[in-house]
Amino acid sequence: MKAIICAGTHGRAVVYGEIEGDVLPRPNTSVEIKDARMILYWGGTAGLFGLASKGPEEGSRITAHVTDVTCAVCEALAVSAMAAEVIDGWPDE
Repeated sequence: MKAIICAGTHGRAVVYGEIEGDVLPRPNTSVEIKDARMILYWGGTAGLFGLASKGPEEGSRITAHVTDVTCAVCEALAVSAMAAEVIDGWPDE
């Protein structure tokens, strides 16, 4: 399942990638994320939920891929197929 995981201090690190299974991880647990990218900034006014449902807009900043990362979960969001396509196709920074 493609997901956005908010991790780090107060959930400020926004990490996107593939998680195992079809259930989102619960807060205060750890999750392994494959083919992960950190979303540093997302343009537009749709907020985090808009990012998960529609994907980033022009002006957003998304890092290069890393193979595998483990994050402590503050919040987890399922990502729509449309948003996943946009994020997956975003050029590496």
